[in-house]
Amino acid sequence: MTHQELNIMQPSYDSLLNDACLIIEEARHVAYRAINNTLTIRNWHLGERIAREELGGAQRAEYGERVMAQLADDLTARYGKGFDKSSLHAYVKFSRLFPEIVDAVPPQFAIVDAVSRNLLPWTHYRELQV
Repeated sequence: MTHQELNIMQPSYDSLLNDACLIIEEARHVAYRAINNTLTIRNWHLGERIAREELGGAQRAEYGERVMAQLADDLTARYGKGFDKSSLHAYVKFSRLFPEIVDAVPPQFAIVDAVSRNLLPWTHYRELQV
């Protein structure tokens, strides 16, 4: 197609380009939202699980800190950023501050359900905890 032929079709092409951009941007928005919701639920479940191990029904600060340090090292080695001690502590605090987010539903079901409930992004909860 020549440059002249493209100019004749310009309004039609502009419409196609605008529609394509809208489709891509909407898909990105949906994907980002699903990822945020999934991470929020993941972090809640990690915090809840760590709290159960760490406390074991009673405050055991020294044991809990050793477990937290080892878990942070192992998870960071395996998965990279986002699992250092301060993050793990934030996840525990998060699960305690917002126990109603996931009502003891197994993680595989909670993630799917949470995405459909449009949770706030993890960064929102993290900011509330500071």
